[in-house]
Amino acid sequence: MNKLSNTLLLLTIGLGLSFSGCKKDDAKKDDAPAKKEPAAKTVDPPKTDTTATKPKSDHPEGDHPKHDKKHVATVDETGDYLKVETSHEPAKPEDPILVVFGGLKVVEAKFDPAKIAGGTATIEFDLTQIESGVGKRDKHLVSADYFDSAKHPKGTILVKDVKAKGADMFTASADVTVHGVTKTLPIEFKVTEKDETSITIVGTHSFDRNDFGVGKAEGDPVAATVKATLKVKLTATK
Repeated sequence: MNKLSNTLLLLTIGLGLSFSGCKKDDAKKDDAPAKKEPAAKTVDPPKTDTTATKPKSDHPEGDHPKHDKKHVATVDETGDYLKVETSHEPAKPEDPILVVFGGLKVVEAKFDPAKIAGGTATIEFDLTQIESGVGKRDKHLVSADYFDSAKHPKGTILVKDVKAKGADMFTASADVTVHGVTKTLPIEFKVTEKDETSITIVGTHSFDRNDFGVGKAEGDPVAATVKATLKVKLTATK
């Protein structure tokens, strides 16, 4: 009986020690630092292609960067010139835009400087030489969208029916040919200089570019009404 009791006692002590050892092992596991999971890799979003082709602009300035007041045509006020002032539609802060035509030439002038009334004059200008201060716009203006200068390289002004209006002021009719179209416009001009054989005249007139088929009748970024100013020295043809 005593042996059985002793045996049971030993088994109980063994089980207790085993259970105690398991608890210690579990405690050690709980105290061990947790393993770090590898950080997830970040994926950059796809890059946008900024070099994609932009839609072609129908603006006479093309797609050039926005210009400022420095990008304007220049006029030598001391010599002969033909200039046109226009604006955007709708208007922009840099308006008005000045367009200067080169190659101005007096083909013929028949008049008496002492009596200008009744005289006539024929003047030519070069539609392939257009300056507005912006190169891309100049190229657009000479294209088929506007003056079609390759097909119609020259413009002409025939001054006729000259009548005196006042001191050095005169009225006249002008047959203007641009873009293959001829229109007769009523004009006024002033004689600013005069000698025995020549006079210098300055005249300004506003007209509708659509009358000459220049640009689009609707939806064009250039306003329909333009103002032209001509200064030219006329020497009487003998």
